[in-house]
Amino acid sequence: MPPVAAFIPIIGQIIDKLFPDETKANEAKLELAKLQQQGELQLMLGQIQINKAEAQTGSLFIGGWRPAVGWICAIALAYEFVLMPLFAWASLNFGWQSPPHLVMDGLMELVLAMLGVAGLRTVEKIQGVAK
Repeated sequence: MPPVAAFIPIIGQIIDKLFPDETKANEAKLELAKLQQQGELQLMLGQIQINKAEAQTGSLFIGGWRPAVGWICAIALAYEFVLMPLFAWASLNFGWQSPPHLVMDGLMELVLAMLGVAGLRTVEKIQGVAK
């Protein structure tokens, strides 16, 4: 939430005092809400531009962190759902110590968030918005 948004209720009270007519006050509040939404939209568009610039850089440390997070998630999921059960089966049969489970709460949130972003990217490609 931008810092300006904290002042919106206060500005609404000032509008009520400036415009005794309720319809005029409501119109002014609607305009204020539109301006607030446009400001938030501008912040989101600015973040998208930053993300584009990061992705286009040739530096692995700037543009490579998102793929790195994706690979870490894929490896963790492969371990937890494929390798760990195989290791657990082998540990029972050969008397080895059972392998540890990963804490999946945070990982699943991250995976689902990344898949949501990827889904939006797929929709853009289907609609012809992105290359």
